[in-house]
Amino acid sequence: MEKKRSFDKESCISIYTKKKLGLHSKMSLVYCLMGLEVECKSTPNKSQGNLVARGLIEFCDNAPPVLNYVSLGGPHAGIANIPKCTLLRTDVYSDYVQEMSKYLEHSKYLPKLNNERPNERNSIYKERFTSLHNLILVMFQGDKVVMPKESCWFGYYPDGATTPLLPPQQTKLYTEDWIGLKTLDAAGKVKFVGVPGEHLQMAHDDVVKHVVPYLQNNPTFLS
Repeated sequence: MEKKRSFDKESCISIYTKKKLGLHSKMSLVYCLMGLEVECKSTPNKSQGNLVARGLIEFCDNAPPVLNYVSLGGPHAGIANIPKCTLLRTDVYSDYVQEMSKYLEHSKYLPKLNNERPNERNSIYKERFTSLHNLILVMFQGDKVVMPKESCWFGYYPDGATTPLLPPQQTKLYTEDWIGLKTLDAAGKVKFVGVPGEHLQMAHDDVVKHVVPYLQNNPTFLS
């Protein structure tokens, strides 16, 4: 029986928190901790783990290629509400939280991941993301954790507003093709999947239909 690699959790946390690492170094560290040493045919991910996995695809130099990226309930465009936490929910619409310029300036991860900063857009991130053979974006119709749930498809609100809710094809990320989502979609490589259920509550039949085919070497979209 093949042994699985194990890591000392405290050592990993110590390395991550005590060293002053840049974003690329941190993602490379995560990549090493995940033990990805061979070509990664497919990567199914859940919730915020989707953003970590997408960072591995976009940021990591010399990482094994990912062919099929299956995103299950990932908040790719961010979240606009925190319904499960009353304390934080009260401040969601405060001026401090709603300042888009501050978000772009100070947020360490999502603006870079989505190539949102106008003067810092990196064509390499787009090049790597568009190397995917298949991008499967699964949204849960009853999701009350990722809000709006359409964020799982890269849909979101206009900057500084809470209406209207834009479908992914009408967002700037898509129309200006910041990370290559439009390119992938035009090539027929994106599958926008909606399934019933709450956050990450996916029926077995839906897993078989929408996830399992992309764990194979030659996946095909199922009707």
